[in-house]
Amino acid sequence: MPQGPQFTHPQNKSRFYIVMITVFVAAILFLLVINNQEGKVFSITSAIIGNHNNETEENKIIKSKIGLEDKIKDSNKEIEVVLSFDQIPSVSEEVSVQTIGVNFDEAKDSIKINQNALEINNVDQVNLELEEFDGKLEFDILSFTLNGRAKKIKVNEMAFSSRDGMDVQITDISYSKLSLMGIGLNGLELPSGNGELEVSGRLSYNLDNEPLEFYYFEGQLILDKANSTALQLDGNVKGLSSGGELDLMIK
Repeated sequence: MPQGPQFTHPQNKSRFYIVMITVFVAAILFLLVINNQEGKVFSITSAIIGNHNNETEENKIIKSKIGLEDKIKDSNKEIEVVLSFDQIPSVSEEVSVQTIGVNFDEAKDSIKINQNALEINNVDQVNLELEEFDGKLEFDILSFTLNGRAKKIKVNEMAFSSRDGMDVQITDISYSKLSLMGIGLNGLELPSGNGELEVSGRLSYNLDNEPLEFYYFEGQLILDKANSTALQLDGNVKGLSSGGELDLMIK
């Protein structure tokens, strides 16, 4: 005997929805209990707003820093600073330097002039001096590297000079002392350390395990690993900031 069409009972769908709603409510209650145990209040809305606010604050900080750097860069005003510090910074920048002096013990195949390796034999210490250097300069507490052109190069008693300049390459020399006279840097960041900073010959500030940042430095740097005052700095800057109370911008 033929059967008529069969229909699904609506109660099955109702039970399914009831079960899903119950599971969802139970999950919400579980999250509330966990957060209350930690002394927090769970809120989906506040979490979303909180994340949005955090991103906004980060963007504000980035934009503010970029704007400040642009203002400092455009400023023609400078202040004189003198610093004695017990830490050596890391620098990697295209620079122009009037005079570079480096003292080191040995440098096998580490120095090239016009693509030719400079052989230095039977000496206890090497004193290298370059004048009117333009190129890439890198140094940190461990080593010194440069690649560019210089108009005069002196190694101990040997001297080379050229009106048009010579290619010079120095690779990872472990120096004992490094002096940079007449150097210009876009910025100089010093790690946390101790020292004394003098500003414009009037303000004296003692640094106690504090970092220090200079904006657009021009002057001289002397790095001496054997000295407790590892860094001596003298020059002009457009602004400076430390991790302590000192924060000075020239406007």
